[in-house]
Amino acid sequence: MKKTLIALAVSAATLAFGANADTLATAQANDANLSGTTLYSANGNTIIMNGRIEGVAKEQGGKVTSDSDARIGFGGVSVINAKNNLYGVGYYQAQLTTADNGSTDSGSTTITNRYLYAGVGGNFGQVVYGKDDGAFETFMDGYTDIMSTFGDNYRMLNVADRSDNTVTYQGSYGNFSAIANYRFADGSTNTNGDVVSNGQRGTSAAVNYVIGDTGATIGTGYSNQNGSHLYMTGVGYTISNFYVGATYNTGKLNFGNTTSRSAFGGYKTSENFGANTLSFTNEQDYREYELAASYTLGKTLFTTNYSNEKTGDFTTGKALAIDATYFFTPNFRSYIGYNFNLLSQGDSIGTSSTDVVTKAGAEDQAMVGMRYDF
Repeated sequence: MKKTLIALAVSAATLAFGANADTLATAQANDANLSGTTLYSANGNTIIMNGRIEGVAKEQGGKVTSDSDARIGFGGVSVINAKNNLYGVGYYQAQLTTADNGSTDSGSTTITNRYLYAGVGGNFGQVVYGKDDGAFETFMDGYTDIMSTFGDNYRMLNVADRSDNTVTYQGSYGNFSAIANYRFADGSTNTNGDVVSNGQRGTSAAVNYVIGDTGATIGTGYSNQNGSHLYMTGVGYTISNFYVGATYNTGKLNFGNTTSRSAFGGYKTSENFGANTLSFTNEQDYREYELAASYTLGKTLFTTNYSNEKTGDFTTGKALAIDATYFFTPNFRSYIGYNFNLLSQGDSIGTSSTDVVTKAGAEDQAMVGMRYDF
C-alpha cells in the first residue's frame, strides 16, 4: 500500500494543461512518485508535491514506542518534445523522524534522503540516475506488502531495495512491466592515494505480467550484489473485494563478504534476537515465503500476512500479522494491527548454544496509527 493512494490522487488540475497533459500523464504512468498536488504548471514545466504525516504507536513487552514520521517529496517534469511525450524528470523525498526520549525539543530529529534522482522518460519508459527503488521494491512488494502495519518480512539486497549511485530503467509494454537497475561500486582513496572500490556493485531486474482480465498477476525477479544473489517470484489474484498473494524468495547470502548491517537491506552479520545474537559466516542458503490476503468492506480494509524465513539450516523468522484500516477519506486513514511472533523463547536459531530466541525476541507486537497523505 506504499504508493497506492498517491498514485490514485492525481488531481483534476494536473490534467488540464493542454498539450502538456499527455506528457505529464506519461511521466506519472512511468513513475508513481510524480503523482500528487500540482504546485505549478506553465511553459512545459510542472512541479508537484506529495508526502504523508503519520502518527504511530508500537507496543511490545508492555512498553510503547513511537514509530511516527513524516515524508515530503518534490518532483518536476519538463516537456522536451510533447509530440513524442519526451520529458526530463527530477524527484526528491525526505523522511523526518524524532526520538526525544522524554525530553522537549531535544534536537534528535533525523532526516533520511529516501529518493533523489533525475533522468529522462517518454513512451519508451523512464531512465534515471541517483537514489531510486530497485527491482524487488518496485514490483515485488505489491504481492504481499499490502498491510498498513506489519508484514514485508523478506530480505532484499540493497541494490534490489532502494540504493544510491544507481541507474534505473522501468517501462510498460501492454500487460508487461519491467524494471532493471545497476548500482556502481563507490570509489574512495586509500592511504596510498589509489582509488579503491567498496564492493557494493550490483544489479537487479524484474518483470510482471497481468493475465488479461482474469484478475491474476505474476512476476519474477533476480538480484546480485557483493557475492550474494536472490531470486523472487510473486503471484496475486483479485476477485471482487478479495485479494490473495504469495511470494517466494530464495538464493544465497554471502556473510563472508560484509560486516555491514545494510549489506542485505537490513540483514546484518549478527541478527539481534533480544539479548543474544545469531552470527552467520561465509555463504548461507536463504529461503523465505509469504502469503497475504485482504478483504475490503466499505471503507474498511482487512489484511493479513504470514511469513516463514530460513537462513542456513535454521528458522530465523516466522510470524503471522493481521490489521484493519479505515479510510475516513481518500487522504486520511486510521489502522490497528497485531503481529504474532511464531518463534518461541529457547528456539534454536544457530549453531552455537547461545544462538537461541530470548524472551524479548519472542514477544508479539501491536500497532495503532493514523496517517494523512497529500
